[in-house]
Amino acid sequence: MRRTTALAYVATLGVAASFAAGFFTNRFWLYSNAVDSLRETVCGDMMTSDSVKSVLPKSHTAMEHYTALGTGQDFNQSCIISSGSSGTLTIRAEIQNAAFQDWQKWVKGETRDDGSGVPVKMGKGGISTPTTTYLYIPCTPRYPRTGGTTAKDSYYLQVNVRFNGDADADAGTVRKAVADAAQAFGKSAHSDAGCLGAL
Repeated sequence: MRRTTALAYVATLGVAASFAAGFFTNRFWLYSNAVDSLRETVCGDMMTSDSVKSVLPKSHTAMEHYTALGTGQDFNQSCIISSGSSGTLTIRAEIQNAAFQDWQKWVKGETRDDGSGVPVKMGKGGISTPTTTYLYIPCTPRYPRTGGTTAKDSYYLQVNVRFNGDADADAGTVRKAVADAAQAFGKSAHSDAGCLGAL
């Protein structure tokens, strides 16, 4: 994808179709602007831009790319916001099927269990490191896949957020911004995915 150098550029593409398994949506937004001029809400209105503005370098243009695909067990949403080639915040939420203990082992592998992780209070559990946050949010899909396995307690919404590159903030602010983004995105994704039960 070629990065635009214009001060402001907006493109929107939306596709929606109805299938036997439920309603399927595919939405795509591309928005580029100076970081300080980002809209009040970003990532398909899943979260406010405050945490993003607090860490991305402000001297560059910014690019936002948000996608949402599927419902129920096929649910998948992602968002990337970057400031030129300096810093990038990547967010993803998707339905997975794994026991909490197995997820914990996976996170330890992802973080190399270096002792930098601290708990995040959301869902069944979460881990925050200086530049990443991982959340395990139980989610019984409202719309199970046709012919798929019956939803069990091990179905969950997995939210991963990562910051890469240079930040216009100290380490503590980056960690908080990443965790805040994960919690905001997770809350909205839990609703959008049609998860049964309260968060």
